[in-house]
Amino acid sequence: MSNSADAFKLLMSTHRNTTPLVKRKPQRLSFRDNLRVYIEHPQAHNNVLYYDDDFVFIRDKYPKSKMHLLLMPRNSSLTLVHPLEILAKHRSLIDQLRFMVFNKLSDIIMKEARNSLFSDPELSSKVPSRTLWDFIKLGFHAGPSMNNLHLHVMTRDHVSPSIKNNAHYISFNSPFFVNIDTPVSQLPVRGSLSYLFQQDVRCYRCQESFGRQFSRLKGHLSKELDVWLQEILEREALHT
Repeated sequence: MSNSADAFKLLMSTHRNTTPLVKRKPQRLSFRDNLRVYIEHPQAHNNVLYYDDDFVFIRDKYPKSKMHLLLMPRNSSLTLVHPLEILAKHRSLIDQLRFMVFNKLSDIIMKEARNSLFSDPELSSKVPSRTLWDFIKLGFHAGPSMNNLHLHVMTRDHVSPSIKNNAHYISFNSPFFVNIDTPVSQLPVRGSLSYLFQQDVRCYRCQESFGRQFSRLKGHLSKELDVWLQEILEREALHT
């Protein structure tokens, strides 16, 4: 066989066995994994208020109150554990979260609360921190919408463009929102609270019912916040 024939045979063999490279599209993360970027790269995001090797503390991108912050452990073995399991079996982490909120992060939280609730720094300065702490709640959703473990640190007002429907409101104002101090014996059974989202909505403060009419409740919440702010300012004025 001639050299040219051998070369042709080799060329055809190579052609038959060559598989064209197909570029794979990068996998998109589920929206449920959207908090992961803060845990992995906290330095890259301007809504991060604090981070260290163990925790990252951020402003919620879609706040459901005037102040809505999230505290997340960065431990890879705990970040995907369900919050009800954390509350039941990982009490040391709960203690760490409480320490972070009430000690290490307390100044940041107070600054965020004052800036969120008051447009006038002079008025804000008249309100003691203990009053603001009473208006802040800490808890987990019994059925979180995001995969990475996160503790909600938020004011009670629920005045925000991002709170848009009954489900948003109920998720923070019913047993579905599990307070960080809930005893283990009182934790809800996982998956047992879906019925709550069919109930009427009530004002967290005066308990007035608005049926299923969220637009009416939303207008009321703005007025309720104004009333609360006026009350605390008048109360503090009496003490000066």
